[in-house]
Amino acid sequence: MAEYKYFQDNQKGELAFVELDRYLKSAVYRQDDSYLYSLGYYLITARNGGWICEGFGTKAIVARHPHIENTYLVFPSLTDSIDKGLRLTLMILERFNYGQSDVLLMRFTKKQISRLNHLINTSQGTYSNYEFDHTVDPLLDGNYPVHILSTEKVSSLEGRDIKNVRSQHGKINSDDVEFVSLSDPRSLVFMKAILKYWEGNRIAYQENYMPDDGHYYEALFELLETTPQNFDGIITRYQGRLVGFTIWDYTGDDTANSLANLIDINTRGLPEYVTVEICRMLSDRGISYFNRGGSEDQGVDYFKRKFAPVKSLDLGIYKVTRQHIFHNIDISVLVTQKNNTPTIEPFVHYYEFC
Repeated sequence: MAEYKYFQDNQKGELAFVELDRYLKSAVYRQDDSYLYSLGYYLITARNGGWICEGFGTKAIVARHPHIENTYLVFPSLTDSIDKGLRLTLMILERFNYGQSDVLLMRFTKKQISRLNHLINTSQGTYSNYEFDHTVDPLLDGNYPVHILSTEKVSSLEGRDIKNVRSQHGKINSDDVEFVSLSDPRSLVFMKAILKYWEGNRIAYQENYMPDDGHYYEALFELLETTPQNFDGIITRYQGRLVGFTIWDYTGDDTANSLANLIDINTRGLPEYVTVEICRMLSDRGISYFNRGGSEDQGVDYFKRKFAPVKSLDLGIYKVTRQHIFHNIDISVLVTQKNNTPTIEPFVHYYEFC
């Protein structure tokens, strides 16, 4: 990927931050997956560096895997033209050395994968031949569907489909709960303390704790210190004890995206209570949807389904294998199709953000 143009950032990454923010704000808001428009999501996931790739009149993000060396994540292009975005994806895939690197397509739908295969099969050799194998990455929350909640519905606690949440919410006395704003000068210290408690419990009870889990939160805390204006959230105290925190950001005019959610599950009803109260806060602010994201295991997925999501997105992680290399293209250019004839166009800019 040495031919990619990038800017060397200073340690705080102001230039990269500006470029990424500009790209996301200018993108056409068409995809149901609101995380694809989340500045916070990319800054955390691409904390080891990445690129904004431009071509075919659209752009896409490529990131180094946050935990695995020599592995790259390719995200869907944000465009209202599906084929333009997927053609850019295919040309990005041409740039990797597959003998030394692994490549994963992140947050792609089955429909997009099917369309990629169609473009390859009808390209008359314009693209290399790839296989896209659905895979599991326990650290990237792509094992179970993304669930999007209606803040109005959850706030009302009405309906048979939310009966269990209503019952659990009723177990908590609101006088025992205090929510601390992120603007509180103690908020970061509180969250670090909660994280230590959570990590200790997972280690003690052998609950599949991985050291890399902590790196995610370290990156999040750093962003909360340097760019607090991009995040919102609460810290939860129950009967005076620090028991959890939830962080989110906003995309579009009506959606909040959950970026972190730790809560003490030993107090029955507390996880449900906190989720309902967050939805009420968001609804009061004119936010219609709360995207809870995907899940790393079945138990977390079950919990999110209890809130009767208005939409669930089956997004996948796909490992890319190149079966046949198309040798007749110059990788410094893009190849497009016009009237079934390959046409050469310059590959435009790549900005690295860290």
